[in-house]
Amino acid sequence: MDYLNTIGSCCQIECEYIDENGNIPDSLIDYRKNNSICIKRCHIKYNIKIGSIRNAKWVHIESDISTTFDNFFQVVMTIFRFENLFEGKFFRIKTCIFDQNDMLCQVNKHLIGYAISTKNMCCFYELCRFTNTEYKKLYCAFDRYLQKHLLQYQISLFAAYLNNAPADMRLAQFLEVLEPMADEMNSRGMINLSSAPFRIVSKKCKCGRLVSERIPNRGVHFEEKITALVKKYGKDIFKGDPISKVVKKAVETRNKVDHASVKRNAMSGGECAFYLFKFFLLYRVIVMQEMGISYDRIRGRVMVLTEDFNNRFADYRIRP
Repeated sequence: MDYLNTIGSCCQIECEYIDENGNIPDSLIDYRKNNSICIKRCHIKYNIKIGSIRNAKWVHIESDISTTFDNFFQVVMTIFRFENLFEGKFFRIKTCIFDQNDMLCQVNKHLIGYAISTKNMCCFYELCRFTNTEYKKLYCAFDRYLQKHLLQYQISLFAAYLNNAPADMRLAQFLEVLEPMADEMNSRGMINLSSAPFRIVSKKCKCGRLVSERIPNRGVHFEEKITALVKKYGKDIFKGDPISKVVKKAVETRNKVDHASVKRNAMSGGECAFYLFKFFLLYRVIVMQEMGISYDRIRGRVMVLTEDFNNRFADYRIRP
C-alpha cells in the first residue's frame, strides 16, 4: 500500500450518508454542525475542520509539516469513529484529495468494512453539536480510550455495522466485546461479580525463575458478566425486558454460533437484530461515560430511543 507513504500537508475529504433503501433519513433533514480543532500527534500539529449539512460531511486537515497520508488517515478514521459514537452511522467517502493527489480509488480498495456500512444505529443529535472546546476534549478522551481498547472497539463496529452479515453472527461477535469490558469494570470496582474473573498463579519457568500467569476463574460465567453490565448501565435500555431470560438466550445464541451446534433456547433472527441494537446502545452509553459524559446528560435520549424502538419492533421483543 505505497499510497500510504505519499507525503503532503493537506487532506480534504467529502462524504455522504444514504441508508439501506437508498434514501436520506428524515433524521438528517435538519442536521447541521461545524467544528474546528487543533491537535498534536507524534510532534505534528493538525488543524482540523469538520462540518455536516443534512447527509453530507466534510473533513479538512492541514499539518504544520509535511507527513505521510497514513498519518493523516489515522486521524481521519479516529474522527469518523468518534462522530459515529454519537451519530450512529458512517458517512461514505465520496472524494479524498491529499495535496494534489486523488486518493479515493486507493482508499476505497482498503477501507475497513464497517466504514462503508449503510446501517443506522440511532443518533444522539443533541450531543453532536459540541462547542469547539468540548469537541476537542471529548475527541482526545475518545482517542485515549481507543489506544487501550482499539481491538474491542473495532470488533464492536464490525458486529454492529457490517452489511449483509447474519444477525445471529453479528450478535455473537458483539457479545465477545462485553466480556473483557466486564472484566475491566470489575477490576476497577465499577461492577460487582461473584468473584474475580481471573486468578493469578505462579509457575517456575524453564530458566528457574518464577513467573505469574492469569488463569480464567471458571466460577465466573459469561452470563454473569453481561448481566452485571446490563444491571449497572442498561436499566433504561432494558426496562421491561426479562433481563435474565434475554441474557440467557443471547449467550445461547453466542454458543450456537461459536460452537456450530444447535441450541434450542437461542434467539430467532428478529430477536438477534432487536437485542443487538440494545446491546450496542448499552456499549455506546458505557463508552460515553468512560469519556467523561455524565449519564444524566444522555438519559433522556436513551429513554426516547428505547421506547421508540420497543414500539416499532414489539414483535421481536422477548417476553417474560
